[in-house]
Amino acid sequence: MSKLVPVTRTSLKRDARASVEVQNKLERSTNVEDFVREITTEWINVRQRFLIIGQYLVTAKLNIPHGEYIKLINERLPFGRNVAHQLASIYLSVQNEDVPAEALPSSYTTAYRIVRMDPTIRARAMAEGVITPQVTFKTIMRFVKEKHLTDVDDVQKLREERATLQRELDRIMDRASQIRTRLEDIDLELQG
Repeated sequence: MSKLVPVTRTSLKRDARASVEVQNKLERSTNVEDFVREITTEWINVRQRFLIIGQYLVTAKLNIPHGEYIKLINERLPFGRNVAHQLASIYLSVQNEDVPAEALPSSYTTAYRIVRMDPTIRARAMAEGVITPQVTFKTIMRFVKEKHLTDVDDVQKLREERATLQRELDRIMDRASQIRTRLEDIDLELQG
């Protein structure tokens, strides 16, 4: 992971100069290969940029108070909490070596879907060469659906997990009902 560079007036001026350089280069070029090379380079840079943004978000979350972090996202950043969560999750997954950065596509939504995959299914996707920088969201979703539903053990595990969660929800609802009843009893005792 490259070292984070703070945004400064100098870096903004450098970015503006780079933009002018790109414009000058594009105006002079008529070679298809030049365009392919430049566009491909920039597309690859997108992945690095969303990983850096994820790193900033994780660092901010660790270093500033929770309420301020949420306020920062909601009021000051050009994206909301969902995107912030996705970018931070992708960065953390790369840091945890769940998926190599170079295998991620340049679409952060596709990259997020990859890091959210069941680890077993993600390992299968890696082994089968599905997870590549060129993979699309649609391909990932199709792979997950096929692998998830064709594996009888996975289907059984999902059914068991659903039954367990439903029992837990029923238990919680019963307990909530008991608490409500007790609160009503206490309110009656306090009034009488």
